[in-house]
Amino acid sequence: MISPILPSTAAPTLDQALSKIDVFLRRFVVLARTEAFVAVVLWIAHTYAVEFADATPYLAISSPEKQSGKTRLLECLWLLAHDCNGIAITPTASTIFRTLEATPEGTLLLDELDAVFRDHSDKYEEVRAVINAGHRRGATVPRSVPGPKNTWVVKQFPVFGPKALAGIGKLPDTVADRAVPILMLKRKRTEPIEKFRQRTAREEAAPITAALSSALAAQPPALVADIPAELPDRAGDAWEPLLAIADAAGGVWPVRGRRAAIILHAGRDQDDSLGLRLLADARLVFDGRGVERIFTADFITALQADEEGPWSSERVPLAPHRLSRLLHPFGIESKQLRIEGTSLKGYEREAFVDSWERYLPPPPTEAKHRNSDHERSVDVSDRAPSDGGGVELVDLPVELDYPRSAWDPEAGEDDPEGERWLVAPIAAPDDGVRR
Repeated sequence: MISPILPSTAAPTLDQALSKIDVFLRRFVVLARTEAFVAVVLWIAHTYAVEFADATPYLAISSPEKQSGKTRLLECLWLLAHDCNGIAITPTASTIFRTLEATPEGTLLLDELDAVFRDHSDKYEEVRAVINAGHRRGATVPRSVPGPKNTWVVKQFPVFGPKALAGIGKLPDTVADRAVPILMLKRKRTEPIEKFRQRTAREEAAPITAALSSALAAQPPALVADIPAELPDRAGDAWEPLLAIADAAGGVWPVRGRRAAIILHAGRDQDDSLGLRLLADARLVFDGRGVERIFTADFITALQADEEGPWSSERVPLAPHRLSRLLHPFGIESKQLRIEGTSLKGYEREAFVDSWERYLPPPPTEAKHRNSDHERSVDVSDRAPSDGGGVELVDLPVELDYPRSAWDPEAGEDDPEGERWLVAPIAAPDDGVRR
């Protein structure tokens, strides 16, 4: 529930400042869980109050595949986080510690870190070491630098400061244990968001961040906070600064913060390499059999019937526990089903629909229907609905039937298939925020 906004003559409370950040984010990004918005809002506030923390949690922004909104979230963080100098893509170690030397305890936004953590050569070893060390106050890395009279001296560079780490797939355990996991989802066509224009967004973000900074100065967080017993020790350490801010804000934030911590850290393991292929093959199984529910054993048998697919390979056996692990990042879980008098674990078609809409192109008949609708909609794109809204042309990339894994070193950065256009509604002026 969003707290009411006080008149402009009254300084906003921390509760209200956090709520404004929440509203701003929801205008431009879609996250896998509502609780993730709570975590991101508290983390943004933490960047303004890092002086009150002995450790800083990393914000681990990930998605099962590309084009899921990670860059857009980083762009929003760039405008909202404290002392942020931009987005660094596959940074070097020196980029990190020299930036923090210039802006002590400033916020770093690091993108495409999947390349850093999946490359096990020495190329990124320093980057991994700096990131691993930088969550604890006082952490430094020693480097030799030129001294007086052609000598070299050892200088300690500080590496402590808030960091958002974005990439495809999961982070190494050494980093993930110190991070707050934020899973991104590809936006469905039925989930409109506002067009992000950096200049306009920056102007709108400025008074919001000013209010947040002022509110934190008036209501600073404590050095300690009660940690939910459900969190592992390292996850608890990561969340303590965020929960301290939630406690300082009061209202609904202490409850929302602890609920978010518990939910976001439940079942964090992922296996991203075959996830999209499994989603696509699952749709073929449900459509081919014309069923709404299927037992796990029958599901696996149907998947393995394709001799050219990956599921019959002895190298990657598809046991029930592996099937569950592949589907977990998409929020798909098995359940006890009763079919024709038999009760066993299985899956329901309904559990897959949301992920199919987000990650897979529509089936051929549906795609044909969408294109037909599009041709008709273009003719009326300049007419405003009666509620005062309008329409906006939004470019969406065309995807392959089986999108390539982002880990494929030979895969291109962009989809060469081109673009298509889709007409999306713009909300009326008095309802400009998607809740």
